[in-house]
Amino acid sequence: PDLSGAAVSLAHLCEGSGVHALVKPLAHSLVVLRKAVAACRHLTPPGPDAEAASALVKAAAFLEPTRTPERHLEFALAAHTDKASTLDFLHSVEAALDRLRETLPSPRQAQAAAEALKAWRGELGEFVKGCTKVWEIFAYFVFLDVKGDRALFGQTARRLCQLLECPMQMLVKCFARTRPWADSICRALAGKQMQRLLERLHTEALNQWRAEWQERSYKVPERHHSSDEAQHGSKFWESYFTHLFKISWPDFVEAFEHFYLLGRCPE
Repeated sequence: PDLSGAAVSLAHLCEGSGVHALVKPLAHSLVVLRKAVAACRHLTPPGPDAEAASALVKAAAFLEPTRTPERHLEFALAAHTDKASTLDFLHSVEAALDRLRETLPSPRQAQAAAEALKAWRGELGEFVKGCTKVWEIFAYFVFLDVKGDRALFGQTARRLCQLLECPMQMLVKCFARTRPWADSICRALAGKQMQRLLERLHTEALNQWRAEWQERSYKVPERHHSSDEAQHGSKFWESYFTHLFKISWPDFVEAFEHFYLLGRCPE
């Protein structure tokens, strides 16, 4: 296996523009690893053995999907649900760093590798937390899709964009690759296996919606803050239903949301 190529690939996948948001915390240790591999290239006898090289190649393969933006959501969901592969990734990098620490010719370089090895578990812990959060928000998104809540649906999609640091257009492309996880979540919903998680996420979403609504309400024209309730009601009716005496309930709800709530209301 190509030890140097795998080390360079690992570091590259965590640095620069377009990098998956969730793998950024891994950059420090993987850059140290790349430098350590470079320092061992011309050792006599040779540096890290084939076992270390295989470990790095395996680790690079784990992160490879992050190279494609359309796979960023898929990667996070897989990292959360396939815990064995994520743990294998952890151990692969650990093994390589440990072997390099023993091989590096310079005490300073060996110390840097030892510190990176020590920090690695913490960095991966941040990565795992991020993947778990993405999976939870995605699960809630699927729930809202089934429920048909338009207000919180859009809000939750924006939350996923924030977590993945991607535009909405890219998120839509990401969704095309998430069918297996969506199906699994639907089965869990049918079996009522996610009630506590959904209760927590729904509470958080409603609080966020309320905070955003309050922020919007402060920015609207003064007509929305009238203290005369009767006058306010007349203005609402005249704004949307002039010369009408009978309207459909959906039309009324939509107008009410726009005038009083300045957007859609959670269902």
